[in-house]
Amino acid sequence: MMDTRPLAILPYRRLWASTIVTSVGSQLTAVAVPLQIYDITGSSAYVGLSGLVALVPLVIFALWGGAIADAVDRRRLMLVTNSGIAVTSVLLWAQASARVDSVWVLFALLAVQQGLFGANQPARSASIPRLVPLHLLPAANALNSTVFMTGAIVGPMLAGALIPVTGLPLLYLIDACALSVTLWAVWRLPPLPPLDGAPRRAGIRHVLEGFGYLASRRVLVGRGERVRVDLRRACRR
Repeated sequence: MMDTRPLAILPYRRLWASTIVTSVGSQLTAVAVPLQIYDITGSSAYVGLSGLVALVPLVIFALWGGAIADAVDRRRLMLVTNSGIAVTSVLLWAQASARVDSVWVLFALLAVQQGLFGANQPARSASIPRLVPLHLLPAANALNSTVFMTGAIVGPMLAGALIPVTGLPLLYLIDACALSVTLWAVWRLPPLPPLDGAPRRAGIRHVLEGFGYLASRRVLVGRGERVRVDLRRACRR
């Protein structure tokens, strides 16, 4: 059974609930935008290009967002990024309702939204240790991971069920309205200012320093090597 004790902590429960909405909502958009692109162009190449348009800002801002989350109030960063995601969902609804039928407008909105989502996730994950006691941190991280995996499964299924009933414009609007719940939950979190000794600015140098730190502490690789050595010794015996 999953350890649900962290959900008894109100701030963590609010963050966890907001993560459900964000995860499912991002998958609704991930299904709706390529479908709309195909409806406009009839081209699978443009649909494939939309994946690249979404991936590049997602990766860049996920890396940079981790550095930003260490330098600013994480609650404030989540408020800004969630507000931006909600605004782009409203704009997606507006262009679909007005039948703009512009692939490049869709690409621009998709890139902005995925960049905001990428910056939001490091702040969200890094807030967990500040909301739960140390002995509940593994359980809290497991609950958070479960939400992301569930969202990746439920989101596309829900989009597939809703699109024939509501149509694309209303699906975007549902996502935007659901994100208002996320904003309320994040607003009710306590302030999460930077810890003492944290950098005051977040630049590319801090991202590179993070990679350097990982390269110098290959914990998993080291543990794997230790296991292989132990197995060799056991076989020799």
